[in-house]
Amino acid sequence: MRPRRRLAHIASALGGAAAASSSTDEPAAAAPVLCGCGCGEAAQACGCPAAVEALAAAESGRGSAAAPPRADDGAEAAADLDSVVVTEPSAPLTQSQVDHFLLDGYVALPGIVPDGFNAELMASVDELMDARAQHTIGSGDWSNGLIAGFGQLGALCSWPPIVEKVKQLMAEYGNGRVDCGMHHIHAARQDAGVGPSPWHQDYMLRPPVLDRAQLHIHVFFYFNGLNGEVGDLMVLPKSQYSHWESSALGQIFGDTPVPGSKVFDSLPNGSAVICHSGLVHGRRQKPGGHDHPRYFVDVSYCQPGDFLTTNRMGRKQAELELAKEKNLHRDGEYMHLWDVEGVVMSEGQQLLAPAGEAAAATGEVAMAARREVYREQVSRQTKGAIRV
Repeated sequence: MRPRRRLAHIASALGGAAAASSSTDEPAAAAPVLCGCGCGEAAQACGCPAAVEALAAAESGRGSAAAPPRADDGAEAAADLDSVVVTEPSAPLTQSQVDHFLLDGYVALPGIVPDGFNAELMASVDELMDARAQHTIGSGDWSNGLIAGFGQLGALCSWPPIVEKVKQLMAEYGNGRVDCGMHHIHAARQDAGVGPSPWHQDYMLRPPVLDRAQLHIHVFFYFNGLNGEVGDLMVLPKSQYSHWESSALGQIFGDTPVPGSKVFDSLPNGSAVICHSGLVHGRRQKPGGHDHPRYFVDVSYCQPGDFLTTNRMGRKQAELELAKEKNLHRDGEYMHLWDVEGVVMSEGQQLLAPAGEAAAATGEVAMAARREVYREQVSRQTKGAIRV
């Protein structure tokens, strides 16, 4: 574990019960312990193998983080900042983390980005924001308008600690293909007063499908952490396997947490949350942040399969040239991230279905068969916990 994070809170949380028992005759209740599977739940409530290990570690004195209290609005709060154990970048996901992703649709990686790289990435976002203010990006001139071309943002797209975790998840999902494409990178510095991003999902295939058989992933980065100001990340666990119109929940609930949702409002600098792109999520607007802007980047990856996702092929071609120029493919190891003709199609390109009644009947049979295969896939991936 890297020493750059403060872990004193862990010791105080675990030692609180002992201190209390010395001043009263009543036995003190054991402090709740944070589970290690990435869910943010108390280990006592989660009960997964990682929770059992966390409880054993707490009892043996090796320490674990105190679990967060439940939020008043019905959403589950994320961990307290000082109680979060940071993620070792090169460590693969544990099986508990993989299982949590497959079931709940996300896994949190607190503090995974090392301090030096994190500082470079924040400077890269600042450079991007300056370019936007000067209107030198966003004009359609990809030579000047590639987000991946600013500072270290392109290197982030192929940063091995994240890409290997993405591939690890894809190996456990659907067709198991890991030669994924990098669909896009978005980046912004969100200052005090920025508006909300209501509930939505970002799973996009063309033509639209009612299943989620191919894995698409969004990795959300918070270089300046999350501290309950500007905007919180909201997620709705287990929503990733169902078909939702992108803005359906947002039109009803806006950026209000809903029952069963989880709110991340306390993450250390350099944190990331890997989400299934079909997971319903949003940004809850919060006051404050005048001296603590929200540095946000999302990088999306898509698994090859029967369907393609739309994209601007002019931009993708420019990104491929940039990757070759700056070795963003890392000596060819991650060329598949940039050479994405197998996973994206250009705007305007159509996948046309055959016409006629016979073709329609054949299509209905094929769709019914696909639905059955998808039901089996979801049951397998979630160990029977989710039915579609």
